Amino acid sequence: MILFKTGYSLVRMRSWLAIKDNGSKIIQVSFSLLCIILVWWFFRHEKSELSHVPEMLSQSNPYWICSGIALAVLYIFVQAMMYRMAFKATRSNTNISDMAALFLKRNLASVFLPAGGVSSLAFFGQPLEKKGVSKSSIRMASALYGFAGIVSILLVAIPAFISAFFYVSLGWTSWLALALTLLLTLGILLGYRAIRQGGSLKDWLEDKLPVLRTILEDASSSLLERRYIFLTIFYSILVELCGIGHLYIAMKALGVAPLFMAAAIGYVVAVIFMLISPFLRGLGAVELSMAFLLAKFGYDQGAALSMTMLYRVFEFWLPLLAGVIAFVLPWNKIVLRIVPSVLLMLSGIINILSVLTPAIVERIRIIRGFISIDISHASNFLVFATGIFMLGTGLFLLRAQRSAWIFACLLCFVSVVGNLLKAYDYEEAALSLIVLFCLLVTRRQYFVKGATSWHTKGNFLTLGVCMAMILVYGMLGFYLMNPAHFQRDFTWYESLVYTIREFFLLDNDMVYLDSSGRMFLKSINLLGFTFFSFLLYTVFKSWLSQTKWARSQLLDEAIAFTQKYGASAIDYFKYYWDKQLFWSANKKAFISFKISGRFAVVLEKPVAIDVTESKKCLLEFEDYCNGLGYSAVYYRVGEKDLGLFEEMGRKRFFLGQEAIVDLHDFSLDGKEKKSLRNAVNKLKSTGYVLNIYPSPLSADLVDRLEEVSESWLHENGKTEMLFAEGMFVRHEVARNDVIVLERDGEVFAFLNIIPDYVFNEGTYDLIRKKNTAPNGAMDGLILQMFRYFQERDIRYVNLGMAPMSGLDKASGVGEHVIKFAYEHASRYGHYKGLREFKEKYHPIWQNVYLLYSDDLQLFGIPQALKNVMKD
Repeated sequence: MILFKTGYSLVRMRSWLAIKDNGSKIIQVSFSLLCIILVWWFFRHEKSELSHVPEMLSQSNPYWICSGIALAVLYIFVQAMMYRMAFKATRSNTNISDMAALFLKRNLASVFLPAGGVSSLAFFGQPLEKKGVSKSSIRMASALYGFAGIVSILLVAIPAFISAFFYVSLGWTSWLALALTLLLTLGILLGYRAIRQGGSLKDWLEDKLPVLRTILEDASSSLLERRYIFLTIFYSILVELCGIGHLYIAMKALGVAPLFMAAAIGYVVAVIFMLISPFLRGLGAVELSMAFLLAKFGYDQGAALSMTMLYRVFEFWLPLLAGVIAFVLPWNKIVLRIVPSVLLMLSGIINILSVLTPAIVERIRIIRGFISIDISHASNFLVFATGIFMLGTGLFLLRAQRSAWIFACLLCFVSVVGNLLKAYDYEEAALSLIVLFCLLVTRRQYFVKGATSWHTKGNFLTLGVCMAMILVYGMLGFYLMNPAHFQRDFTWYESLVYTIREFFLLDNDMVYLDSSGRMFLKSINLLGFTFFSFLLYTVFKSWLSQTKWARSQLLDEAIAFTQKYGASAIDYFKYYWDKQLFWSANKKAFISFKISGRFAVVLEKPVAIDVTESKKCLLEFEDYCNGLGYSAVYYRVGEKDLGLFEEMGRKRFFLGQEAIVDLHDFSLDGKEKKSLRNAVNKLKSTGYVLNIYPSPLSADLVDRLEEVSESWLHENGKTEMLFAEGMFVRHEVARNDVIVLERDGEVFAFLNIIPDYVFNEGTYDLIRKKNTAPNGAMDGLILQMFRYFQERDIRYVNLGMAPMSGLDKASGVGEHVIKFAYEHASRYGHYKGLREFKEKYHPIWQNVYLLYSDDLQLFGIPQALKNVMKD
């Protein structure tokens, strides 16, 4: 019984302490639940009114909707300027794009953080730190930004509340919220002043909230420039005016009588509720309070709800969407390439549908007053042809072609003019204008100078995709086409048959009844003609370019050059028989590469006389690849060589680490090397011998080595890999020294020594064994290789790369994926085994990378690497 009472008391004490320690969290959660209940009750109570909201929104004025979107863009810009002034107050210079990204990211994060508007200010400062902005400046600028936001809402709210007092009763809750915000502002001002002066308040805050210690130290030591403090508040007031403008535009868009006073009060009260709400930045609570306030100004409940919903689209959801994009862009630039391409193809589809559907009669009457009917009909055909070409050009934009970008810009401009002239279709023209704007913003993404090399598999795949799209377009068109165009309804099968016949320009019994039907049939004919024209060009280009990538120098010249100027452990493979060579204009450097799809995969760095010539060769090769439509990627570049590619602005992707053993430090002595000693001793005691055979090897020995290699490949289910390693080729193996594990004339394992062009370093290529080889066979070969190099006064041995391993701190999404896969995925377990095997020799580990241009390439690079390693 005593134990029970004691335990019960302990439980009560622990519960009281938990409540005491987490009181603020409990209050926040309770308030959040209260908001949820109120919002649920409100929307349930107004269920009948909510049913009219979609209808009202669907009838909104498109001009005012576009105005609201434009104001949302201005709203983001003003927020960025507000951040910039806050940083200037701390004597830190920043650019507007960085500040816009900072606002959008913090705005998005604030939706999901408790007390999000405040807590989000602690995040996303790392990019600014990399650009030289101190942590102290980031903290102080963020605090100033938050404070200015509260001050500006008060400066707008106080006169608005006073004015509204004479027109409408706001209710005690609104006045209470305003009073709490005012008290919060005064508290911040007095607290900052007390902190600057030091004393007990600062000590008390540091004691109660240790996390604020750094911020308080910054506040007490920093001198903010007063001019920029006022400018920060000024831009914050502009932010509030944008918010009021959004609600006013929502009124105009929905066709209700707009009241500036109602817009001002509705916005202010909604923002105050958002400030004090810890849940999803007031999501729900804002809608409730704003709709309630607007109803007090005489708007019916349905209109008030519709205005609120439209306001939240402008003020909340559009910046939230922009925040998602801001998060995606730094991870990779896929969006910068994909979005314009998708929008261009979407604009093309809309152009085609616009021509095939009847025009609005009122607009036709308007346009006839300015242009003739002949110009209108010509514009109709122009828009139709533009739409078709937009579909194809969108695919080539994905390849970063400069010519495709120029053509896409031209198509967008023609589309804008054509849509306005054909039937005053300003909606289609506006979409084309948006696409043109996106293309101009992302112009730097399109850098490939020449036409694409059409003889690659990737381009034939593109043609296949084009053909599939055309077939889908035709089938949907026939199936959905109004019977009035052809006087019949088509089944899916008939739609496919007629599409194929029109696509291949075959005779058809199809009879159209109007211009829309004729235009639809001609569109399929035009698409088919364009497709086959490109196909013929592809085949011709393939035949013409068969010798384009032939070696520019004899193999012997490359070998002699490498022997004189080589500086890498894998330079041996740069003149291997599977590679193609690119020599610099002055013949002082060459690059070894292979083509796969649209990629020119380069093995490491150039072989060059010096660093300067190496950089020149890289730039020449880049120009050469761009001119032919290839993207150069660089495989297995060591960390020490990254400087060669710095001017090219390449991104890097972690591949793994190379193991370099220092033979001066290596020894078999000690407890940790006991397993290695036992392995070698057991080989000797069981009659196995490790022999070194100098090159050239005899045909008989090569036969026995080939038997081991084939056994190793077959029994382990492996295939020969190339590019950064060799394969068993008789004449290649015969000209290398080999270390062989044998007994009674039978070879059980071997390792071949290859040239290593790093000073004072040696390496090997193939290390293979039979399944009947004894345990420790690989260790025996490696240790014998160490003795081989020690006898030749070579200090270092390169044991090759351990893929995916050695990534202690991942910095990007790709590296996090690699780290997770290496540590948890069973299919990559052999990489762990390879790492552990090499780790026994206590090597020095050096990072190696893949260098590439943009993240969109990461979708194609794995297959390209797979291809070049198997060919």
